[in-house]
Amino acid sequence: MAQGYLGSDSGNGAAELKGRENLRNLAMRCLFQDIEKSESGEQIEWCKLHDIVHDFALSLRKNDDKERSCQVCDSSLVSHVQPFVGIHLRWLDIRLITLSKDDLEIICRLYFLQSLLLLWCELTEIPQQIWSLNQLRRLDLSWNRELKELSESMGSLVELRTLSLESCSLKVICRGIGNLVQLRQLDLSRNRELKELPESMGSLVELQTLKIERTDINYLPQALGELSNLHTLELCPFKVGSQYNKLGLLKKLYRRLIVSLHLKIYLSSMSEKVDLVEDARQAQLKTLLQELETLEISFESEMNEMEQSSIWMEVVGGLVPHYKLKELAIYGYEGSRLPHWMSSPLNFIKQIRLGILSEVSSSAPNGRSGRT
Repeated sequence: MAQGYLGSDSGNGAAELKGRENLRNLAMRCLFQDIEKSESGEQIEWCKLHDIVHDFALSLRKNDDKERSCQVCDSSLVSHVQPFVGIHLRWLDIRLITLSKDDLEIICRLYFLQSLLLLWCELTEIPQQIWSLNQLRRLDLSWNRELKELSESMGSLVELRTLSLESCSLKVICRGIGNLVQLRQLDLSRNRELKELPESMGSLVELQTLKIERTDINYLPQALGELSNLHTLELCPFKVGSQYNKLGLLKKLYRRLIVSLHLKIYLSSMSEKVDLVEDARQAQLKTLLQELETLEISFESEMNEMEQSSIWMEVVGGLVPHYKLKELAIYGYEGSRLPHWMSSPLNFIKQIRLGILSEVSSSAPNGRSGRT
């Protein structure tokens, strides 16, 4: 596929589908072993060449008794041998090695690279020339903890399919990321100082997986909900409040969520409470979150006790989950009673965790939970 034997990539995923079809056909002919498939059972996630095929390839090499000889090169050509060989590299994986400026300059001359992985290399910045490697399909810069920013020029990697930036120290994602129109996988997880995503991410029409858990992102671009190919969104938490997201955004994102969701709700005034209750009703969480198995709701409140005592039951009453939910956790709730839907005989909740319940006086419903 990388060599173009399956035809050119028209940008609609046809080459990828053809590649998967060929892989399935080879697997059916027992050319692979130890095959691992996705949860749906439709796609092969991992496999290795069958031992018989490997032995057959070795036997062909042993039976090839053709004589080989090495031509004598002029001494003036020796210095050009390594660059000549290196320029044809398609895959380069370097880990746990501190790269010097000279090392990076050499990498920047590998113009035909399609996969570049530089993990734990103590990078503090990315050379501008890296963004000229326009054949790159995969770029992994994860675990470079001193890497704080990327250039707008990253948008020149128009063939990029996978971009991994896990556990760096990025504070902002440049708008140029919107030019990566072929991007399928984007991992920004564990960038703990990252507070926002650019609106230009709405241009990533091929994006399938977005990982932003363990970041400090307060607000998600509305355009994310329009990305029809996005099927996996890993985020923690989903912040709700006047300065953050509205619950209504989940109407557009709920099909992309994995089996768990953490809602972190910020309340600072009575008007915010009213807006939140109405927002929850319009969002129809009971219907939207029916695929979830685990739901965690935590509250951050700055209201005084008089306001709190009159509103908490109404707030949590608007957050009724789907009856198929298996695990529920509520933290920071300051109502005097637990919500009635927790004890409903219609739900299938098997585990309930409660914490920091300073005002609750009644016992946990149905005896199915403990207070911590």
